[in-house]
Amino acid sequence: GGFKGSIDIEGWHDPVYRENLEMTGQVHGLNYLKNCRGGAFIANPK
Repeated sequence: GGFKGSIDIEGWHDPVYRENLEMTGQVHGLNYLKNCRGGAFIANPK
């Protein structure tokens, strides 16, 4: 890619993931973004 910068996961105003679900929503967002860039590393077979 070559992207340089940051991606912010904003919280504390989501109508669904709020109150007791706040951290659940933020971690879900982080994991979603990690998966979008390729997910878990899988080595090539030798």
